[in-house]
Amino acid sequence: MIIETNVLKRVRGRKGAATKKKIKRLYNLYAESDDDILLDTINEQKKKLADTEQKIEVEKLKVEDSSRKMETAKLVTNLSETWDYMDIEEQQKTLRMIINKITITDNNINVDFK
Repeated sequence: MIIETNVLKRVRGRKGAATKKKIKRLYNLYAESDDDILLDTINEQKKKLADTEQKIEVEKLKVEDSSRKMETAKLVTNLSETWDYMDIEEQQKTLRMIINKITITDNNINVDFK
């Protein structure tokens, strides 16, 4: 997951830097000519930059969530091997670490993992 996060940083860096550079050039052109079309283009580029940064943040959260799920799966796999060797206190502590909430209704039990 660290590799994926680094890839996202590089993409953000390249796209963000290119868009910022483009905005700066447009501001310079606008300062020289006072053209409203350039100002509209600047605003479009700023919106594009904000949208790109928002998409990157969403992807970053997805990567972090995926990473947490993989760590939880790894922990559960290890637990199946060591559970029988743990005392009650260790078992309870472990369950509290991986379970967020347990909901019991009529005939259903729902376990919400962290």
